[in-house]
Amino acid sequence: MHFAAYALIVMVSVAAAPQAHLDAWDMTDEGAWQVLPGAPAVLRQTDPEAEASALQSLPGDGAIMWRCFVEPSPTTEAAGIWFAATPGLGSGYRLTLGGNPGVGGVQLHDALGALLWEDKYAPWTYYTPYILEGIAEPGRIRVQMLRWDGTTLEAQSDWIDAPDCAPDTARGCGLYARGVARFCHWEAPDTPVSPIVPDSPSRLRLITSDDSEWTIIGPGEWKWMTPERRVLRQGKDVHRSSVVNANLGGAEGTWQTRILLERGAGGGGLLLRTDPQVQTGFLVWLGGVHGAGSLMLYRMPLDQMWASSQDQWFYDTEYILEGTVQDGKVSGKLMRADGTVIVESPQFDLTEGEMRLTGNLGLMTYIGRGRFWDFSEETRAAAPASTLETEQAPALGPGWVVRGGDWHWIDGAQTAMAQEAAHGTAAVISTVLTGARGVYSATVTSGPEAEAVSLLFQVSPDLREGFELRLGEGAVLRNMAGRILFEHRGFAWTPETSYLLEGIVETDRVSLRITDTEGNILLRADDFYVSDRNNTRIGGIGFQTINGTATFADWTVQPLE
Repeated sequence: MHFAAYALIVMVSVAAAPQAHLDAWDMTDEGAWQVLPGAPAVLRQTDPEAEASALQSLPGDGAIMWRCFVEPSPTTEAAGIWFAATPGLGSGYRLTLGGNPGVGGVQLHDALGALLWEDKYAPWTYYTPYILEGIAEPGRIRVQMLRWDGTTLEAQSDWIDAPDCAPDTARGCGLYARGVARFCHWEAPDTPVSPIVPDSPSRLRLITSDDSEWTIIGPGEWKWMTPERRVLRQGKDVHRSSVVNANLGGAEGTWQTRILLERGAGGGGLLLRTDPQVQTGFLVWLGGVHGAGSLMLYRMPLDQMWASSQDQWFYDTEYILEGTVQDGKVSGKLMRADGTVIVESPQFDLTEGEMRLTGNLGLMTYIGRGRFWDFSEETRAAAPASTLETEQAPALGPGWVVRGGDWHWIDGAQTAMAQEAAHGTAAVISTVLTGARGVYSATVTSGPEAEAVSLLFQVSPDLREGFELRLGEGAVLRNMAGRILFEHRGFAWTPETSYLLEGIVETDRVSLRITDTEGNILLRADDFYVSDRNNTRIGGIGFQTINGTATFADWTVQPLE
């Protein structure tokens, strides 16, 4: 109990608020309202079984603001305020603590009981006062919840359309309790205690509901760190907490997340092919010695398969965790932020039962706090600008942006080009042959010494956005931020042999196809879900080489209907 805080509020209330005379309120038949003995500016509803309201009418007209300190008790199902209500509560709005037993929550209902807005995970504690505030203007309302200090915002709505809201005539404001609760320092202020802010907890808090892609398992506080929703943080020192995303994952593939474990955490990791109860799948885990531990691989639920030596990861340091399920095997990898491998596990065989399973991607923390990003297209870190020198290559003419290398046409019709620099990374991007959803294709032939050759598709001229289909150590599909969407290390390709590479952008997903010159499909990848912004984002076709020469011919972009 925050007794000192409550005592301070009571003293302020006695000094600044009118005394709580019961005859100043219009009370419902139910309930047992009383002035708190020794604190005449505190009103208490004492019947644990009652649903009770107390109302008074504000003078004047125009917009309404009403706020009150509300302190719930262990018997409280809901407690809060009425505002912009009519006598008898035939209409109006009720903002209450409650709605998510065992967690907290804050809800806004109209007088008929319709839920207008809620923040299911707004935290509150028994015997602790919170500020609830409602603002009503003609045709719209908004609400917010703050801690007792009056500065820490816990929940906030945007403006909500309320066509029936008429504060000029509906000026009833008051108190509401279903169960025992205390109220003090109620007032009709001139200004809200907080304006609408872009980084309110309600905007940042991870939303879980029947129609949400997210499921939270266990306690914890999962919130985005900024309104852009790039970095997801578990911010409570709880034993174990997990989230699972129903839109991410699959039966086979390579998945990554960037991870930073804050000082004091016992571990954190990436769940592969798991279920909403995290009872199946695999876990690529930073564990072992707290703050100086090992990479570990688990079969869920928490059956350890392998662990590296200690001193592989440290607090407040960014790493990349990677897990692969491919060809009946599972493995994990830990990398530095620049992609340099620190340690990786052996490959382990899936059981017969696991071979038939699919599942979703998830994140987990243990005894502490951690941050995760780059686990989806939406959360990918902004790719750094390319360090390759940029030029509008005279040899290729207008419509091409060159980044490194020695590019030139090898036919008069300009349907084939060569890159002849033997070292370094070289790229070229078309600013004319562009598209959004479509099939991007080209015939690619690497030189004898090339380390890798790539088809770039739906790519931006600065190489920050788009996708790459690379022939290197096998075949890889990744985005331009470096996130691997698909990897087949065992795919065998031959230098100085031509292949038709196709990158396919469909609604909310991308895929690849590799064909030989006879039309035989050598490799086809399943669809991988990416941000829906790629459905309309315009990008060009391009090519890239690493430490070697190559030729590229017969490129096309075929839009999808």
